Amino acid sequence: MSAKNILNRINETASVNGLVSELRALELINRNVGGADIRMHVLSLPDQPAGLLGTEPSIKRTVGRVLFEMLRQDGRRACETWLSDHSTQMGMHSTVDIAARYLSPYTQQRETAIA
Repeated sequence: MSAKNILNRINETASVNGLVSELRALELINRNVGGADIRMHVLSLPDQPAGLLGTEPSIKRTVGRVLFEMLRQDGRRACETWLSDHSTQMGMHSTVDIAARYLSPYTQQRETAIA
């Protein structure tokens, strides 16, 4: 309802739309081009990040040492966790189902809008 929340949502939507388009293109190549084997790996922070990033999205626009240090620490923890879970799969096959995890919500929205 507030201007800050609206701006946060606009930024989120713009970022997601570009990413979804790129992921759809990669999935299309993997499905339709013989011999294509684009292996996808997603290293991400937990769905609900801790601290200020989880409670206040606008902090992402604040440049400062505290934010960068928090991001560095969160990134390092996420990387260590991800590597312990997926290191044996690297170079062999994708470690994430892009269509199921990222594209299906947008496909359902698109089909509902068309119907």
